[in-house]
Amino acid sequence: MQRLADKPTSKEQLRAKERRQKVLDMRLLGASLRRIADKIGCSHETARLDLQKALAELNELEKAKTDHLRSLELQRLDVAMNAIANKVLEGDCGAIDRWLKVSERRSRLLGLDAPEKSNISVTGSALTEMSNDELRRIVAARQVAQSGDDGAAAGAGDDDD
Repeated sequence: MQRLADKPTSKEQLRAKERRQKVLDMRLLGASLRRIADKIGCSHETARLDLQKALAELNELEKAKTDHLRSLELQRLDVAMNAIANKVLEGDCGAIDRWLKVSERRSRLLGLDAPEKSNISVTGSALTEMSNDELRRIVAARQVAQSGDDGAAAGAGDDDD
């Protein structure tokens, strides 16, 4: 199971953090928010807010890890580009080709490339056979496609039972 970051400072904060972890663990195992609330002895709203906060904390942790990894990858690409820079300046076609590949990778990593547009169509009968996750992915993809050139994607709504 995923673990939440940050150490709470007071006993009350520690209890709330432990409760959020229980809510997250139970939800990951498929329990509804009502079942979770009954099981841990809190209101449905508290369970919902705990889940929301736990997911936000995980999101921040994952974002920090992703940012760190992106930074490491950019440093590695810098090393590769520095290693072939002289050959590129001398006109070495192989080095130029490699430089372009490294440059393309850097652009993708930084999100500088324009998003690819695609048309999505789903028939009514196919919708009834899809899981909620599949439907959410389709909605998210459609929102990205409709957002146009700015590439901003609105998140699909969460199901809180």
